[in-house]
Amino acid sequence: MSTDEIRELLLDLQNLATQTEQAEQAILRKAQECLNQLPETPSSETERRLLRGVIYRAEAALGLKSQID
Repeated sequence: MSTDEIRELLLDLQNLATQTEQAEQAILRKAQECLNQLPETPSSETERRLLRGVIYRAEAALGLKSQID
């Protein structure tokens, strides 16, 4: 494998990482918006719990990336 091929692979990897981070940020924003729109009622508690789980996982993934960078 040549140096140019390795560079190309690294660029592909960087592009995929950027796309993944953008998707995680979009998921985080959407989950936060949905959570903010839910009423504070006992009937919405299941949805609120699920959305908090999505937010937690997205924040963890984004936090891990910032530690690596």
